[in-house]
Amino acid sequence: MKRKVSLLLFTALLAFAVPALAADEALLGFTGYDFKTPAGGTYLAIGDSYQAVGFVTYFNPTWLQPYVDPGANEYTFYQHGLVVNSYSFSGNFLFVTFANGGSVEYYEDPSFDATNPPNPPNCPRYGNNPPNATSPSTFSNGTLAISGSLANATLYYDYNSNQGAFGADMTITGGVDAVYVPPGSWSGWFMSGLFNTPSGPCAPAGYDHILSGECRHPVTATTGKTWGALKKLYR
Repeated sequence: MKRKVSLLLFTALLAFAVPALAADEALLGFTGYDFKTPAGGTYLAIGDSYQAVGFVTYFNPTWLQPYVDPGANEYTFYQHGLVVNSYSFSGNFLFVTFANGGSVEYYEDPSFDATNPPNPPNCPRYGNNPPNATSPSTFSNGTLAISGSLANATLYYDYNSNQGAFGADMTITGGVDAVYVPPGSWSGWFMSGLFNTPSGPCAPAGYDHILSGECRHPVTATTGKTWGALKKLYR
């Protein structure tokens, strides 16, 4: 029964992390790596902090795309400040929730110091065993384009398939590009991502997962209600 419930939960989480449907309003897409502090010990034990760094890969075509220039700048993100406040592990399935108070920032930077060109195979400067000399510093410098506060954050991981998902409600709080987003649309965003074990020639050591996801404005039921239903299902 626990296996069946976990698979149902994972399927529900996947639905949040897939690319936005035409009826949804996607603000940003991203890819990168996540890690926890302190390093070592039980993964995401109560009190651990969950962080992620990486690159913005998609911009809302109306609100943001006209005002960005990927040829002249790199666009990065830094997600931090999420602290585990509940932990459940059973049958190789991990489910944690985080206290409200996390943040995510998206930056525009002409230095390309995180992209690290032109070194073959052009691996970004994630460095090893974060935090380190290049991460998160090279992913959190330049001009703050969009900042957001995170709440109701939840993470799920299936150690049997080495796949998981993360999600949190996001409210825009500032940044120079925030003025292009209508004030009535600053709240109600859902930031979600899928992740699995890092692999490939560019995979840095010491990070927990490679991840990809987006921040979107669902037009369906609110995320708070959905997460509540998921938690009840898991129990």
